[in-house]
Amino acid sequence: MTSSSPLFTTSKFVILLLALVFVAFPLYWITITSFKGWEEAYSVPPTLIPDKWTLKSYKAMWLSTAEGFKELRWGLGRTFTFAINGAIVSFSVTFLTMVLAALAGYGFSRFDFPVKKPLLLGLLSTQMFPYVAIMLPIYLVYRSFNLLNTHTGIILGVTGLVLPFSIWMLKTYTDTIEKELEEAALLDGANRFQILTKIVLPVIIPALVAVGMFSFLAAWNHLMYVILLLNDLTLATVPIGFKNTYIGQSNVHYPGIAASMVTVSLPVIVTFLVLQKYFVSGLTAGATKG
Repeated sequence: MTSSSPLFTTSKFVILLLALVFVAFPLYWITITSFKGWEEAYSVPPTLIPDKWTLKSYKAMWLSTAEGFKELRWGLGRTFTFAINGAIVSFSVTFLTMVLAALAGYGFSRFDFPVKKPLLLGLLSTQMFPYVAIMLPIYLVYRSFNLLNTHTGIILGVTGLVLPFSIWMLKTYTDTIEKELEEAALLDGANRFQILTKIVLPVIIPALVAVGMFSFLAAWNHLMYVILLLNDLTLATVPIGFKNTYIGQSNVHYPGIAASMVTVSLPVIVTFLVLQKYFVSGLTAGATKG
Protein backbone atom coordinates (compact mmCIF):
# COMPACT_ATOMS: atom_id res chain seq x y z
CA MET A 1 0.00 0.00 0.00
CA THR A 2 1.62 3.24 -1.18
CA SER A 3 1.03 6.72 0.20
CA SER A 4 -0.95 7.64 -2.94
CA SER A 5 -3.27 4.64 -2.95
CA PRO A 6 -7.00 5.14 -2.23
CA LEU A 7 -6.86 2.72 0.71
CA PHE A 8 -4.04 4.66 2.35
CA THR A 9 -5.85 7.97 1.82
CA THR A 10 -9.10 6.59 3.22
CA SER A 11 -7.34 5.07 6.25
CA LYS A 12 -5.59 8.36 6.98
CA PHE A 13 -8.88 10.25 6.72
CA VAL A 14 -10.63 7.82 9.09
CA ILE A 15 -7.81 8.05 11.64
CA LEU A 16 -7.85 11.85 11.54
CA LEU A 17 -11.64 11.88 11.87
CA LEU A 18 -11.51 9.57 14.89
CA ALA A 19 -8.80 11.75 16.46
CA LEU A 20 -10.94 14.84 15.87
CA VAL A 21 -13.96 13.20 17.50
CA PHE A 22 -11.82 12.04 20.42
CA VAL A 23 -10.60 15.60 21.03
CA ALA A 24 -13.71 17.59 20.09
CA PHE A 25 -16.47 15.53 21.71
CA PRO A 26 -15.43 16.25 25.35
CA LEU A 27 -15.38 19.98 24.52
CA TYR A 28 -18.81 19.70 22.93
CA TRP A 29 -20.16 17.74 25.89
CA ILE A 30 -18.91 20.27 28.44
CA THR A 31 -20.41 23.13 26.44
CA ILE A 32 -23.88 21.64 25.99
CA THR A 33 -23.96 20.45 29.63
CA SER A 34 -23.47 24.04 30.74
CA PHE A 35 -26.80 24.89 29.10
CA LYS A 36 -28.74 22.02 30.71
CA GLY A 37 -30.89 22.15 33.80
CA TRP A 38 -30.19 20.13 36.93
CA GLU A 39 -32.57 17.26 36.11
CA GLU A 40 -31.59 16.96 32.46
CA ALA A 41 -27.89 16.86 33.33
CA TYR A 42 -28.56 13.67 35.31
CA SER A 43 -31.05 12.13 32.89
CA VAL A 44 -30.51 8.58 31.61
CA PRO A 45 -29.91 8.16 28.74
CA PRO A 46 -28.09 11.49 28.42
CA THR A 47 -29.21 14.00 25.80
CA LEU A 48 -26.75 15.08 23.12
CA ILE A 49 -28.71 18.30 22.60
CA PRO A 50 -30.49 19.99 25.54
CA ASP A 51 -34.26 19.62 25.47
CA LYS A 52 -34.57 22.92 27.27
CA TRP A 53 -31.74 25.43 26.99
CA THR A 54 -31.06 27.45 30.12
CA LEU A 55 -28.51 29.96 31.36
CA LYS A 56 -29.11 29.20 35.05
CA SER A 57 -25.62 27.80 35.60
CA TYR A 58 -24.02 30.90 34.07
CA LYS A 59 -26.23 33.18 36.17
CA ALA A 60 -25.46 31.12 39.28
CA MET A 61 -21.75 31.93 38.98
CA TRP A 62 -22.64 35.38 40.33
CA LEU A 63 -24.71 34.01 43.20
CA SER A 64 -23.93 32.34 46.53
CA THR A 65 -25.98 29.17 45.92
CA ALA A 66 -27.09 27.03 43.00
CA GLU A 67 -30.49 25.52 42.31
CA GLY A 68 -30.65 21.91 43.43
CA PHE A 69 -27.20 21.99 44.99
CA LYS A 70 -27.28 23.39 48.50
CA GLU A 71 -24.16 21.58 49.70
CA LEU A 72 -21.69 23.95 48.07
CA ARG A 73 -18.98 25.01 50.48
CA TRP A 74 -18.41 28.37 48.83
CA GLY A 75 -21.06 29.03 46.21
CA LEU A 76 -20.79 29.48 42.47
CA GLY A 77 -20.00 33.16 42.88
CA ARG A 78 -16.47 32.10 43.81
CA THR A 79 -15.75 31.10 40.20
CA PHE A 80 -14.46 34.56 39.40
CA THR A 81 -12.39 34.69 42.59
CA PHE A 82 -10.71 31.47 41.51
CA ALA A 83 -10.18 32.90 38.02
CA ILE A 84 -8.59 36.07 39.42
CA ASN A 85 -6.31 34.02 41.68
CA GLY A 86 -5.41 31.82 38.73
CA ALA A 87 -4.65 34.87 36.59
CA ILE A 88 -2.38 36.36 39.28
CA VAL A 89 -0.43 33.12 39.60
CA SER A 90 -0.34 32.32 35.88
CA PHE A 91 0.77 35.77 34.66
CA SER A 92 3.41 35.97 37.40
CA VAL A 93 4.76 32.52 36.50
CA THR A 94 4.75 33.46 32.81
CA PHE A 95 6.65 36.70 33.39
CA LEU A 96 9.26 35.12 35.67
CA THR A 97 9.76 32.15 33.36
CA MET A 98 10.17 34.26 30.22
CA VAL A 99 12.71 36.60 31.86
CA LEU A 100 14.77 33.89 33.58
CA ALA A 101 14.61 31.47 30.64
CA ALA A 102 15.68 34.17 28.17
CA LEU A 103 18.69 35.13 30.28
CA ALA A 104 19.70 31.54 31.06
CA GLY A 105 19.02 30.29 27.53
CA TYR A 106 21.20 33.02 26.05
CA GLY A 107 23.93 32.31 28.57
CA PHE A 108 23.96 28.57 27.84
CA SER A 109 23.97 29.25 24.10
CA ARG A 110 26.68 31.88 23.91
CA PHE A 111 29.07 31.29 26.81
CA ASP A 112 31.36 28.39 27.65
CA PHE A 113 32.12 27.65 31.30
CA PRO A 114 33.44 24.55 33.10
CA VAL A 115 30.14 23.15 34.41
CA LYS A 116 28.01 24.11 31.41
CA LYS A 117 27.12 20.61 30.19
CA PRO A 118 26.62 19.04 33.65
CA LEU A 119 24.47 21.99 34.70
CA LEU A 120 22.32 21.79 31.58
CA LEU A 121 21.98 18.04 32.01
CA GLY A 122 21.06 18.55 35.64
CA LEU A 123 18.33 21.01 34.69
CA LEU A 124 16.80 18.55 32.26
CA SER A 125 17.09 15.66 34.71
CA THR A 126 14.78 17.48 37.13
CA GLN A 127 11.95 16.80 34.68
CA MET A 128 12.30 13.06 35.29
CA PHE A 129 11.31 13.18 38.98
CA PRO A 130 7.62 12.56 39.72
CA TYR A 131 5.85 15.15 41.87
CA VAL A 132 5.17 12.68 44.67
CA ALA A 133 8.92 12.09 45.09
CA ILE A 134 9.61 15.74 45.92
CA MET A 135 6.38 16.80 47.65
CA LEU A 136 7.59 16.27 51.22
CA PRO A 137 10.94 18.11 50.79
CA ILE A 138 9.17 20.98 49.04
CA TYR A 139 6.58 21.24 51.80
CA LEU A 140 9.26 21.29 54.53
CA VAL A 141 11.32 23.94 52.71
CA TYR A 142 8.29 26.14 52.06
CA ARG A 143 7.18 25.82 55.68
CA SER A 144 10.60 26.90 56.92
CA PHE A 145 10.42 30.04 54.74
CA ASN A 146 6.77 30.79 55.66
CA LEU A 147 5.61 30.36 52.07
CA LEU A 148 2.63 28.13 52.80
CA ASN A 149 -0.79 29.62 52.03
CA THR A 150 0.70 32.33 49.81
CA HIS A 151 0.51 33.06 46.11
CA THR A 152 4.26 33.67 46.25
CA GLY A 153 4.86 30.04 47.18
CA ILE A 154 2.70 28.76 44.32
CA ILE A 155 4.37 31.12 41.85
CA LEU A 156 7.87 30.05 42.87
CA GLY A 157 6.93 26.37 42.86
CA VAL A 158 5.33 26.30 39.41
CA THR A 159 8.09 28.51 37.97
CA GLY A 160 10.62 25.97 39.18
CA LEU A 161 8.69 23.22 37.41
CA VAL A 162 8.48 24.88 34.00
CA LEU A 163 11.80 26.73 33.99
CA PRO A 164 14.16 23.85 33.00
CA PHE A 165 12.23 22.99 29.83
CA SER A 166 11.82 26.68 29.00
CA ILE A 167 15.56 27.29 29.33
CA TRP A 168 16.26 24.33 27.05
CA MET A 169 13.76 25.58 24.45
CA LEU A 170 15.22 29.10 24.33
CA LYS A 171 18.78 27.80 24.38
CA THR A 172 18.02 25.56 21.38
CA TYR A 173 16.33 28.43 19.53
CA THR A 174 19.20 30.83 20.25
CA ASP A 175 21.68 28.26 18.90
CA THR A 176 20.08 28.67 15.46
CA ILE A 177 20.89 32.41 15.34
CA GLU A 178 24.07 33.35 13.49
CA LYS A 179 26.69 35.04 15.69
CA GLU A 180 27.96 37.52 13.09
CA LEU A 181 25.51 40.27 14.08
CA GLU A 182 26.44 39.93 17.73
CA GLU A 183 30.14 40.02 16.93
CA ALA A 184 29.65 43.17 14.83
CA ALA A 185 27.72 44.78 17.67
CA LEU A 186 30.53 43.94 20.10
CA LEU A 187 33.02 45.63 17.78
CA ASP A 188 30.78 48.71 17.73
CA GLY A 189 30.90 48.93 21.53
CA ALA A 190 27.65 47.24 22.52
CA ASN A 191 27.62 45.19 25.71
CA ARG A 192 26.04 41.76 26.14
CA PHE A 193 22.85 43.10 27.68
CA GLN A 194 22.32 45.47 24.75
CA ILE A 195 22.94 42.63 22.31
CA LEU A 196 20.42 40.44 24.13
CA THR A 197 17.68 43.08 24.27
CA LYS A 198 18.16 44.72 20.85
CA ILE A 199 19.36 41.86 18.63
CA VAL A 200 18.56 38.47 20.14
CA LEU A 201 15.17 39.05 21.80
CA PRO A 202 13.45 40.40 18.64
CA VAL A 203 14.58 37.28 16.79
CA ILE A 204 13.48 34.77 19.43
CA ILE A 205 9.98 36.23 19.90
CA PRO A 206 8.31 33.05 18.52
CA ALA A 207 10.16 30.92 21.07
CA LEU A 208 9.36 33.40 23.85
CA VAL A 209 5.67 33.22 22.97
CA ALA A 210 5.84 29.41 23.03
CA VAL A 211 7.51 29.51 26.45
CA GLY A 212 4.94 32.02 27.67
CA MET A 213 2.00 29.88 26.52
CA PHE A 214 3.57 26.74 27.98
CA SER A 215 4.22 28.31 31.37
CA PHE A 216 0.83 30.07 31.50
CA LEU A 217 -1.11 26.88 30.80
CA ALA A 218 1.02 24.91 33.25
CA ALA A 219 0.29 27.43 36.00
CA TRP A 220 -3.40 27.80 35.11
CA ASN A 221 -4.04 24.04 35.18
CA HIS A 222 -1.66 23.01 37.94
CA LEU A 223 -3.24 21.19 40.87
CA MET A 224 -0.56 19.33 42.81
CA TYR A 225 1.33 22.31 44.28
CA VAL A 226 -1.91 24.12 45.08
CA ILE A 227 -3.20 21.15 47.08
CA LEU A 228 0.17 20.80 48.80
CA LEU A 229 0.80 24.44 49.66
CA LEU A 230 -2.64 26.02 50.12
CA ASN A 231 -5.21 25.47 52.87
CA ASP A 232 -6.86 28.88 52.48
CA LEU A 233 -9.42 28.49 49.68
CA THR A 234 -9.76 32.26 49.30
CA LEU A 235 -6.36 32.02 47.56
CA ALA A 236 -7.28 28.93 45.51
CA THR A 237 -6.75 28.81 41.76
CA VAL A 238 -9.21 27.36 39.27
CA PRO A 239 -8.57 23.57 39.58
CA ILE A 240 -8.62 23.35 43.38
CA GLY A 241 -11.41 25.92 43.52
CA PHE A 242 -13.63 23.83 41.28
CA LYS A 243 -12.82 20.72 43.25
CA ASN A 244 -13.94 22.26 46.52
CA THR A 245 -16.88 24.20 45.13
CA TYR A 246 -18.76 21.85 42.85
CA ILE A 247 -18.12 18.49 44.50
CA GLY A 248 -20.20 17.91 47.61
CA GLN A 249 -20.51 14.92 49.90
CA SER A 250 -23.30 13.33 47.85
CA ASN A 251 -23.63 15.30 44.60
CA VAL A 252 -21.60 16.86 41.82
CA HIS A 253 -22.97 19.99 40.18
CA TYR A 254 -22.21 19.08 36.57
CA PRO A 255 -23.92 22.08 34.91
CA GLY A 256 -22.06 24.44 37.26
CA ILE A 257 -18.72 22.77 36.57
CA ALA A 258 -19.37 22.91 32.82
CA ALA A 259 -20.44 26.58 32.84
CA SER A 260 -17.43 27.60 34.90
CA MET A 261 -15.02 25.61 32.72
CA VAL A 262 -16.41 27.26 29.58
CA THR A 263 -16.16 30.72 31.16
CA VAL A 264 -12.60 30.46 32.46
CA SER A 265 -11.37 28.64 29.33
CA LEU A 266 -12.49 31.28 26.84
CA PRO A 267 -9.66 33.79 27.56
CA VAL A 268 -7.07 31.00 27.27
CA ILE A 269 -8.53 29.74 23.98
CA VAL A 270 -8.73 33.24 22.49
CA THR A 271 -5.15 33.99 23.52
CA PHE A 272 -3.91 30.75 21.97
CA LEU A 273 -5.76 31.43 18.69
CA VAL A 274 -4.29 34.93 18.47
CA LEU A 275 -0.73 33.75 19.20
CA GLN A 276 -0.98 30.38 17.46
CA LYS A 277 1.46 31.13 14.64
CA TYR A 278 4.14 32.26 17.11
CA PHE A 279 3.53 29.25 19.32
CA VAL A 280 3.92 26.74 16.47
CA SER A 281 6.93 28.59 15.08
CA GLY A 282 8.63 28.63 18.47
CA LEU A 283 8.12 24.90 18.96
CA THR A 284 9.36 23.88 15.50
CA ALA A 285 12.13 26.40 14.76
CA GLY A 286 14.85 24.45 16.50
CA ALA A 287 14.17 21.44 14.30
CA THR A 288 13.95 23.34 11.01
CA LYS A 289 16.72 25.92 11.23
CA GLY A 290 20.43 25.53 11.09
